[in-house]
Amino acid sequence: MVIIKLNYDNIAFCGDIHGNFSKLVNYIKIVRITNCVIFICGDFGIGFNKEQFYIDEFNKLSKILEKHNVLIAAIRGNHDNPKYFKEIKYYGNFLLIPDYTIIEVNNKNILALGGAISVDRYQRKIDMQKQLKYAKTIKHECYWVDEEFILNENILSNTSNIDIVFSHSCPSFCPPFTKGIMLDYIDRDKSLIEDCAKERINFTKAFDIIYKYNPKLSNWYYGHFHSSHKINVNDVNFTCLDIMEIYMINSGYDDIFMDK
Repeated sequence: MVIIKLNYDNIAFCGDIHGNFSKLVNYIKIVRITNCVIFICGDFGIGFNKEQFYIDEFNKLSKILEKHNVLIAAIRGNHDNPKYFKEIKYYGNFLLIPDYTIIEVNNKNILALGGAISVDRYQRKIDMQKQLKYAKTIKHECYWVDEEFILNENILSNTSNIDIVFSHSCPSFCPPFTKGIMLDYIDRDKSLIEDCAKERINFTKAFDIIYKYNPKLSNWYYGHFHSSHKINVNDVNFTCLDIMEIYMINSGYDDIFMDK
Protein backbone atom coordinates (compact mmCIF):
# COMPACT_ATOMS: atom_id res chain seq x y z
CA MET A 1 0.00 0.00 0.00
CA VAL A 2 1.29 3.43 -1.01
CA ILE A 3 1.63 6.06 1.72
CA ILE A 4 2.07 9.80 1.09
CA LYS A 5 3.16 12.12 3.90
CA LEU A 6 2.15 15.77 3.58
CA ASN A 7 2.84 18.73 5.83
CA TYR A 8 -0.09 21.16 5.96
CA ASP A 9 -1.93 22.70 8.90
CA ASN A 10 -5.35 22.55 7.22
CA ILE A 11 -7.32 19.86 5.40
CA ALA A 12 -10.29 20.37 3.06
CA PHE A 13 -12.44 18.17 0.84
CA CYS A 14 -14.08 19.35 -2.36
CA GLY A 15 -16.79 17.95 -4.65
CA ASP A 16 -16.49 17.52 -8.42
CA ILE A 17 -14.82 20.36 -10.28
CA HIS A 18 -15.02 18.93 -13.84
CA GLY A 19 -11.94 20.67 -15.15
CA ASN A 20 -12.68 24.09 -13.63
CA PHE A 21 -9.15 24.32 -12.28
CA SER A 22 -8.80 28.10 -12.58
CA LYS A 23 -12.20 28.67 -10.95
CA LEU A 24 -11.13 26.63 -7.93
CA VAL A 25 -7.78 28.41 -7.67
CA ASN A 26 -9.45 31.83 -7.96
CA TYR A 27 -11.83 30.83 -5.20
CA ILE A 28 -8.88 29.86 -3.02
CA LYS A 29 -7.56 33.40 -3.55
CA ILE A 30 -10.90 35.04 -2.78
CA VAL A 31 -11.52 33.23 0.52
CA ARG A 32 -7.80 33.26 1.36
CA ILE A 33 -7.32 29.58 2.03
CA THR A 34 -3.72 29.04 3.10
CA ASN A 35 -1.42 26.25 4.27
CA CYS A 36 -3.94 23.64 3.17
CA VAL A 37 -4.29 20.43 1.17
CA ILE A 38 -7.61 20.27 -0.69
CA PHE A 39 -8.71 16.76 -1.62
CA ILE A 40 -10.93 16.56 -4.73
CA CYS A 41 -13.39 13.66 -4.43
CA GLY A 42 -13.13 12.60 -8.07
CA ASP A 43 -14.32 14.10 -11.38
CA PHE A 44 -11.26 16.30 -11.31
CA GLY A 45 -11.65 16.55 -15.08
CA ILE A 46 -8.35 15.28 -16.45
CA GLY A 47 -8.07 13.26 -19.64
CA PHE A 48 -10.32 15.01 -22.13
CA ASN A 49 -7.35 16.94 -23.57
CA LYS A 50 -3.76 16.04 -24.31
CA GLU A 51 -1.41 15.87 -21.34
CA GLN A 52 0.48 19.01 -22.40
CA PHE A 53 -2.71 21.03 -21.92
CA TYR A 54 -2.79 20.03 -18.26
CA ILE A 55 0.93 20.52 -17.78
CA ASP A 56 0.64 24.10 -19.03
CA GLU A 57 -2.52 24.81 -17.01
CA PHE A 58 -1.19 23.34 -13.76
CA ASN A 59 2.16 25.09 -14.08
CA LYS A 60 0.40 28.44 -14.50
CA LEU A 61 -1.99 27.91 -11.60
CA SER A 62 0.68 26.46 -9.33
CA LYS A 63 2.30 29.88 -9.14
CA ILE A 64 -0.79 31.14 -7.33
CA LEU A 65 -1.09 28.04 -5.14
CA GLU A 66 2.54 28.34 -4.07
CA LYS A 67 1.86 31.80 -2.65
CA HIS A 68 -0.97 30.35 -0.54
CA ASN A 69 0.91 27.15 0.28
CA VAL A 70 -2.01 25.10 -1.05
CA LEU A 71 -1.87 21.65 -2.64
CA ILE A 72 -4.79 20.34 -4.71
CA ALA A 73 -4.88 16.54 -4.51
CA ALA A 74 -7.36 14.50 -6.57
CA ILE A 75 -8.59 10.95 -6.91
CA ARG A 76 -10.18 9.69 -10.10
CA GLY A 77 -13.88 9.91 -10.84
CA ASN A 78 -15.78 8.70 -13.87
CA HIS A 79 -14.84 11.95 -15.63
CA ASP A 80 -11.11 11.28 -15.32
CA ASN A 81 -8.83 9.14 -17.45
CA PRO A 82 -7.62 6.37 -15.10
CA LYS A 83 -4.18 6.32 -16.76
CA TYR A 84 -3.31 9.52 -14.88
CA PHE A 85 -3.92 7.79 -11.54
CA LYS A 86 -1.83 4.64 -11.91
CA GLU A 87 0.94 6.18 -9.81
CA ILE A 88 1.52 9.29 -7.70
CA LYS A 89 1.87 12.25 -10.06
CA TYR A 90 2.77 15.81 -9.17
CA TYR A 91 2.13 18.66 -11.60
CA GLY A 92 3.46 21.54 -9.55
CA ASN A 93 0.95 22.10 -6.74
CA PHE A 94 -1.45 19.52 -8.16
CA LEU A 95 -1.27 15.90 -7.04
CA LEU A 96 -2.99 12.87 -8.60
CA ILE A 97 -3.56 10.03 -6.15
CA PRO A 98 -3.89 6.31 -7.04
CA ASP A 99 -6.63 4.19 -5.52
CA TYR A 100 -5.94 2.76 -2.07
CA THR A 101 -3.27 5.34 -1.26
CA ILE A 102 -3.05 6.48 2.36
CA ILE A 103 -2.22 10.13 2.92
CA GLU A 104 -0.79 11.18 6.28
CA VAL A 105 -1.42 14.86 7.04
CA ASN A 106 -1.95 16.86 10.23
CA ASN A 107 -2.18 13.73 12.41
CA LYS A 108 -4.86 12.23 10.15
CA ASN A 109 -4.62 9.10 8.01
CA ILE A 110 -6.77 9.50 4.91
CA LEU A 111 -7.66 6.63 2.54
CA ALA A 112 -8.34 7.30 -1.16
CA LEU A 113 -10.91 5.22 -3.09
CA GLY A 114 -11.34 6.40 -6.69
CA GLY A 115 -13.57 5.44 -9.58
CA ALA A 116 -17.27 5.18 -10.42
CA ILE A 117 -19.68 4.29 -13.22
CA SER A 118 -20.82 7.04 -15.60
CA VAL A 119 -24.60 7.21 -15.88
CA ASP A 120 -24.08 8.66 -19.38
CA ARG A 121 -21.61 5.95 -20.43
CA TYR A 122 -23.80 4.83 -23.35
CA GLN A 123 -23.70 8.23 -25.05
CA ARG A 124 -20.02 8.69 -24.34
CA LYS A 125 -19.27 5.31 -25.91
CA ILE A 126 -21.26 6.37 -28.99
CA ASP A 127 -19.23 9.58 -29.19
CA MET A 128 -16.00 7.57 -29.17
CA GLN A 129 -17.33 5.21 -31.87
CA LYS A 130 -18.30 8.15 -34.08
CA GLN A 131 -14.78 9.50 -33.90
CA LEU A 132 -13.39 6.16 -35.03
CA LYS A 133 -15.95 5.89 -37.82
CA TYR A 134 -15.56 9.34 -39.32
CA ALA A 135 -12.09 10.49 -38.28
CA LYS A 136 -10.51 7.01 -38.11
CA THR A 137 -8.89 8.03 -34.83
CA ILE A 138 -9.90 9.21 -31.38
CA LYS A 139 -8.92 12.84 -30.99
CA HIS A 140 -11.09 13.58 -27.97
CA GLU A 141 -11.28 10.89 -25.31
CA CYS A 142 -14.48 11.01 -23.27
CA TYR A 143 -15.01 7.49 -21.93
CA TRP A 144 -12.74 4.90 -20.32
CA VAL A 145 -13.72 1.25 -19.88
CA ASP A 146 -11.81 1.00 -16.60
CA GLU A 147 -13.66 3.91 -14.97
CA GLU A 148 -15.35 1.80 -12.27
CA PHE A 149 -14.44 1.50 -8.61
CA ILE A 150 -12.46 -1.70 -8.06
CA LEU A 151 -13.02 -3.36 -4.68
CA ASN A 152 -9.80 -4.85 -3.26
CA GLU A 153 -10.79 -6.61 -0.06
CA ASN A 154 -7.25 -7.85 0.59
CA ILE A 155 -5.79 -4.34 0.68
CA LEU A 156 -8.62 -3.04 2.86
CA SER A 157 -8.23 -5.92 5.30
CA ASN A 158 -4.65 -4.83 5.85
CA THR A 159 -5.33 -1.15 6.52
CA SER A 160 -5.10 0.28 10.01
CA ASN A 161 -5.41 3.62 11.79
CA ILE A 162 -7.55 5.21 9.07
CA ASP A 163 -9.34 8.36 10.26
CA ILE A 164 -10.97 9.53 7.04
CA VAL A 165 -12.00 8.02 3.70
CA PHE A 166 -12.68 10.01 0.56
CA SER A 167 -14.12 8.52 -2.58
CA HIS A 168 -16.10 9.40 -5.69
CA SER A 169 -19.20 7.28 -5.13
CA CYS A 170 -20.42 5.89 -1.80
CA PRO A 171 -22.01 2.97 0.10
CA SER A 172 -25.64 1.99 -0.53
CA PHE A 173 -26.85 3.40 2.79
CA CYS A 174 -25.67 6.92 1.93
CA PRO A 175 -27.78 9.55 0.17
CA PRO A 176 -28.90 10.24 -2.45
CA PHE A 177 -31.32 7.34 -2.65
CA THR A 178 -33.20 8.40 -5.80
CA LYS A 179 -32.08 7.42 -9.31
CA GLY A 180 -31.97 11.06 -10.47
CA ILE A 181 -30.63 11.65 -13.98
CA MET A 182 -29.97 7.93 -14.32
CA LEU A 183 -33.59 7.64 -15.48
CA ASP A 184 -32.67 9.64 -18.60
CA TYR A 185 -30.36 6.87 -19.76
CA ILE A 186 -31.90 3.53 -18.76
CA ASP A 187 -33.87 3.11 -22.01
CA ARG A 188 -30.59 2.88 -23.93
CA ASP A 189 -28.44 1.34 -21.18
CA LYS A 190 -30.43 -1.61 -19.85
CA SER A 191 -27.92 -2.71 -17.20
CA LEU A 192 -27.19 0.78 -15.84
CA ILE A 193 -29.36 0.61 -12.72
CA GLU A 194 -28.13 -2.88 -11.83
CA ASP A 195 -24.47 -1.98 -12.42
CA CYS A 196 -24.68 1.19 -10.32
CA ALA A 197 -26.43 -0.71 -7.54
CA LYS A 198 -23.67 -3.34 -7.56
CA GLU A 199 -21.04 -0.63 -7.39
CA ARG A 200 -22.61 0.94 -4.33
CA ILE A 201 -22.84 -2.52 -2.75
CA ASN A 202 -19.08 -2.83 -3.31
CA PHE A 203 -18.59 0.49 -1.55
CA THR A 204 -20.71 -0.86 1.30
CA LYS A 205 -18.44 -3.90 1.48
CA ALA A 206 -15.46 -1.55 1.52
CA PHE A 207 -16.97 0.37 4.43
CA ASP A 208 -17.68 -2.84 6.37
CA ILE A 209 -14.05 -3.93 6.07
CA ILE A 210 -12.60 -0.50 6.83
CA TYR A 211 -14.91 -0.08 9.82
CA LYS A 212 -13.90 -3.49 11.16
CA TYR A 213 -10.17 -2.82 11.11
CA ASN A 214 -10.13 0.93 11.71
CA PRO A 215 -11.87 1.93 14.96
CA LYS A 216 -10.67 5.53 14.53
CA LEU A 217 -12.70 6.02 11.35
CA SER A 218 -14.75 9.18 11.85
CA ASN A 219 -15.53 10.72 8.44
CA TRP A 220 -16.17 9.73 4.83
CA TYR A 221 -16.40 12.35 2.05
CA TYR A 222 -17.66 11.75 -1.48
CA GLY A 223 -18.84 13.62 -4.59
CA HIS A 224 -20.30 12.24 -7.86
CA PHE A 225 -23.98 13.06 -7.22
CA HIS A 226 -23.88 16.87 -7.62
CA SER A 227 -25.78 17.42 -4.40
CA SER A 228 -25.17 17.99 -0.68
CA HIS A 229 -26.09 15.42 1.97
CA LYS A 230 -25.06 14.34 5.44
CA ILE A 231 -25.72 11.14 7.35
CA ASN A 232 -24.21 9.45 10.39
CA VAL A 233 -23.87 5.66 10.37
CA ASN A 234 -22.23 3.78 13.23
CA ASP A 235 -20.72 7.05 14.47
CA VAL A 236 -19.11 7.74 11.09
CA ASN A 237 -20.10 11.03 9.44
CA PHE A 238 -20.76 10.70 5.70
CA THR A 239 -20.73 13.94 3.71
CA CYS A 240 -21.74 14.23 0.06
CA LEU A 241 -20.19 17.32 -1.53
CA ASP A 242 -21.83 19.23 -4.35
CA ILE A 243 -20.00 20.65 -7.36
CA MET A 244 -17.31 23.09 -6.17
CA GLU A 245 -18.39 22.65 -2.54
CA ILE A 246 -15.47 22.81 -0.11
CA TYR A 247 -15.68 21.37 3.38
CA MET A 248 -12.75 22.59 5.44
CA ILE A 249 -11.44 20.98 8.59
CA ASN A 250 -9.52 23.49 10.64
CA SER A 251 -8.42 23.38 14.28
CA GLY A 252 -11.23 21.14 15.41
CA TYR A 253 -14.12 22.90 13.67
CA ASP A 254 -15.63 22.64 10.21
CA ASP A 255 -16.37 25.44 7.72
CA ILE A 256 -18.38 25.04 4.55
CA PHE A 257 -17.56 27.26 1.58
CA MET A 258 -19.89 27.16 -1.40
CA ASP A 259 -19.20 28.29 -4.96
CA LYS A 260 -21.25 26.60 -7.68
